[in-house]
Amino acid sequence: MKEVISFDMDGTLTDKKFADSVWRDGIPRLYKEKYEIELEEAVKLVESEYEKVGEDNIEWYDINYWMKYFDLDFSVEDLLKMYEDKIKIFPDALEALDGLKDRYTLVVSTNAMREFVDIQIGGIKDYFTYIFSSTSDLGMVKKETKFYMEVLKEVKVEPENFYHVGDHSIFDQEVPKKVGINAYLLDREGDYEGDHVVRDLREFLEILKGMYYGNCDE
Repeated sequence: MKEVISFDMDGTLTDKKFADSVWRDGIPRLYKEKYEIELEEAVKLVESEYEKVGEDNIEWYDINYWMKYFDLDFSVEDLLKMYEDKIKIFPDALEALDGLKDRYTLVVSTNAMREFVDIQIGGIKDYFTYIFSSTSDLGMVKKETKFYMEVLKEVKVEPENFYHVGDHSIFDQEVPKKVGINAYLLDREGDYEGDHVVRDLREFLEILKGMYYGNCDE
């Protein structure tokens, strides 16, 4: 029986420092230089514009949209490369991927745009059969159940044989659960409790191992 494991990216597979640096430092610095203001003021102005849009809307994730919105004449590729040293794959993510790759089809399901995905997980892309960017590939945010339904359709598996883990309580747990997916919340900070809450991906790996060997014993 085919089973699929899906991972969110930022905060799940990768540390958020890279993306945060691009959004919270890189773009404000370009804004500062463009409009000749202090960095602190640029940060406040840029972040206030982000907040007006909010994470429920696709523009929040679209770096090309923001470069045009702020009228910043700078290569997105070059901007991302400026912070490449901030990219970090979590050690527990590597352990989980190594422990699951031989038994399951592994996929990435993220809100991040392709520009971010390609640079952040380029070094581990061979673990994954599919990599889905909800924003770049389907033009939507993971708040839509339609996203997960499209993923299920693409990987050709029923919801009960699909597992997803991520660090957003709505996008990665509540929404996929609505379509019958086995959804786990990755809570690295210890803010949540529950049967489908894990503290790191090692714990997630152990849960799946238990299910696998339990099924083998039946």
